[in-house]
Amino acid sequence: MRTCLHVYVHARARVCVCVCVSCFTSAPQATVEQYEIHWAQLSGSTATPVSLVETITTASDNETLLFEMIDSYGDGWNGAYYYIRTSTGESVAEGTFFSGYGATHTIGVSAGATLTLTVSQGSWPSEISWVLKTASGEEILTSGAETFPENRQFRVPGTGISNSENVHIDGEMVQVTLPAGTSAPSGADQILALSRLASGSTSIAVWVALNDFAPPSASPTSIQFQDTDSGIRQIAGVITLGRASDESAISGYKVYFGSSATQKLPPAVLPGLAYKLFVFPQGSSLPSLDGRAPTSEGVHASLDFVRQDFGSPEAFNTGFAIRWTGFLHIATAGTYYFQTFSDGCKVYLHGDVLIDDDVFKTNASWSQGTSVFLEQGAHSLQVDYFFAQAAAAPEGTMVLSYWGTDSSDMWMPVPADKLSHGVNETDWIAYVSVSAQGDPLTVDLASTPVRENATHLLAFGASSTGDSVQFIATPFSDLVLPTAVASNVTFADSDPAIGQYAGPVTFLRGEDEDSITHYLLFWGSSTLAALAVELLLSLLCSFAVLLCAVSYERSNIALHGPGCPRQRLRGTVLYVRADRWVLLRYNNLGFDMDLRLECG
Repeated sequence: MRTCLHVYVHARARVCVCVCVSCFTSAPQATVEQYEIHWAQLSGSTATPVSLVETITTASDNETLLFEMIDSYGDGWNGAYYYIRTSTGESVAEGTFFSGYGATHTIGVSAGATLTLTVSQGSWPSEISWVLKTASGEEILTSGAETFPENRQFRVPGTGISNSENVHIDGEMVQVTLPAGTSAPSGADQILALSRLASGSTSIAVWVALNDFAPPSASPTSIQFQDTDSGIRQIAGVITLGRASDESAISGYKVYFGSSATQKLPPAVLPGLAYKLFVFPQGSSLPSLDGRAPTSEGVHASLDFVRQDFGSPEAFNTGFAIRWTGFLHIATAGTYYFQTFSDGCKVYLHGDVLIDDDVFKTNASWSQGTSVFLEQGAHSLQVDYFFAQAAAAPEGTMVLSYWGTDSSDMWMPVPADKLSHGVNETDWIAYVSVSAQGDPLTVDLASTPVRENATHLLAFGASSTGDSVQFIATPFSDLVLPTAVASNVTFADSDPAIGQYAGPVTFLRGEDEDSITHYLLFWGSSTLAALAVELLLSLLCSFAVLLCAVSYERSNIALHGPGCPRQRLRGTVLYVRADRWVLLRYNNLGFDMDLRLECG
């Protein structure tokens, strides 16, 4: 029996206790009369209830599903059947139809339940299709082009109902919210959950430590920063912080990246999956890796692996195994399909087997596909893989592919940006102790990569119980100085009119243009000083080479070219492709004309 109990403490002093009903009670749910949440005190390895927090009686709203079966030939499903089962294998519904082009079955289920739909092959699998939807027509699943039998997990829409306004039930998860200001009784250091059966007996209890969220109130009074690092998306410099009026409750100040003046960026994820490599002779199935010391460990960017990624040492010829662990990140909730291409593996999602391809192979091959409904967010992932011997499977391959909304409804290996092995819990970029001298305080920020979407620096008071609720913010600008330099500029005027100039301007491009997006051409008062006037874009007569471009802040530009030396083309920049061209729209004899100016 697994146990599952989580306590979430929110900044507004609310406590949420989340209990997975199917995990913490060993009794069949039908015999449960109520669930109970208690304050408890830990003594040794056992928690003893101190006082009752909440009694929960639950019931499930009923939901009606429609299962539409379709046969393109019109002679029924020819031996194909569907089966809907609970996570424990209990049958909810099953059936088929024997003649005609289609039939619809009505199925009553509990709202919020997680179920599995299996569709068997039958004699003519190419003719059959199906749709599972709610009574209101909301589509839950549709048939796919997978090998039979199709195994598809889904979650029934809706939630359960409770006798308490502080209780929210979503499928198997029960959440109890304690109101702000709730005090724990003396001695209580745990929150305990159990189920009470109709017979009066109780289940085995589960508990979790109660941590009081008590952030300090002291925060810095001011913050100043100016970037001195000329690297692209790198910042460095001195951060100046005004001290709090009362620093007795804090140990220092922390500075974080923010996406605005009011929003700190969430902790950065650590990209890739952590792996442990075990080199020892393999048998015909996955070995037990629990408790075994790895030969080496590290991080792989993705689950698109070949044996050569380790350099193919000779020791690998006798076989090896790998365990990858981490998280799969889903941006859009929905049903996702998974398949592996490997020499033998098992894939676990949230500790449950998602793909079981634990077989000995002479060559890597695709596993049977499977599906699961995934909410938005991070999902724990583990992949165990074994490579029997080089002669049997010379490539040594492990690929995890998926199909769903995040992959634009296409099969592809799970991208590296969808995988992580944790978060950076110490993601502040600067820290200064209250014992440091000076008011205001200063801290030198070493060269630091700017995180995506970061626009501000946010400073908090910090203590052992957390960061202050109040904070101070300042925007920052990334100082970027180009290193590429144009040289050997030449120009010879070919326009005889006084005060008018025409002719090509030429120069040598910089050796390394990675740090620049365009070249600017100014009028100058000397070889060292540019006049603060409107930029001129000089073009060769063929309009094939753009010798200078515009800054991104300018929406209008003026063009002057030797092909029309006394005419200025004024227009609006439609698009700037920083490394290659500018698209300009201008008016010619009453008509809008678009001109693409290629960079040289």
